[in-house]
Amino acid sequence: MIILSICIPTYNRSEKLKQCLDHIICQLNDEKVKNAVEIVISDNASSDNTTQVVKKFQESFDNIAYFRNEKNLGIDENIINSVVRANGKYCWHIGDDDFIQNGSLKFLVDFLSKK
Repeated sequence: MIILSICIPTYNRSEKLKQCLDHIICQLNDEKVKNAVEIVISDNASSDNTTQVVKKFQESFDNIAYFRNEKNLGIDENIINSVVRANGKYCWHIGDDDFIQNGSLKFLVDFLSKK
């Protein structure tokens, strides 16, 4: 069961998104955390290599859902898109340039599992 959906809207910031995902993926070595977390990326029709960056991460982690809008919907709709497509009991909206501190996912999954 997915407890936490990390929702990430993005647009033409593949390098920032890569760094963001690096900080998330390194915390998924714990099976409990890995099985409780999904990453939902809503791409607002980026013209850079965002699709390729995400596909590379999907090779290592199958709980990454990637949705690419056909056209740029604007930031508000893109944020909503990421949350609407999430399957977790809880959603954590972060920017594509945010970093999640090591240990945070384990702490959150443990905390949310008790609620």
